[in-house]
Amino acid sequence: VHELMAAEVNGLRVRHQTATKFFADMAGFSPTFGILGTVIGLIGVLGQLSTPGKLGPAIASAFTATLWGVLLANAVWLPISNKLRRVSEEEVTYREMVIEGLLTMQLNASTTELKDRLDAFLAPSERDRAASQPSTREASDAAA
Repeated sequence: VHELMAAEVNGLRVRHQTATKFFADMAGFSPTFGILGTVIGLIGVLGQLSTPGKLGPAIASAFTATLWGVLLANAVWLPISNKLRRVSEEEVTYREMVIEGLLTMQLNASTTELKDRLDAFLAPSERDRAASQPSTREASDAAA
């Protein structure tokens, strides 16, 4: 059972890494395409050297491609990649906690041991927050 569930989590991790890598790669390629657009634009500027009045707008237009490449990388692709990575890490941790909980219950461990094993997945600040919240049983007793 453990091997099957671990394989499922590993498969999930690989699928998520593929999507995350795609957007991270896009963030890397965007500035390159922007520079390429700038070079192509500057080649066009060379064709207009005989008309000085058109040079300024043509150069500005050429450098706009770099701006778009950097903007896309930092405002679109990197945030998407980072969010996918963060959500994936949370989901993998959740599933690993479920596996650990099921295996611990299968061993007929005490509830204290179960809590300790699951708390190991949490950051200390999250443990403190979870400890300060009433349990489901306490909340239902208080409502009655």
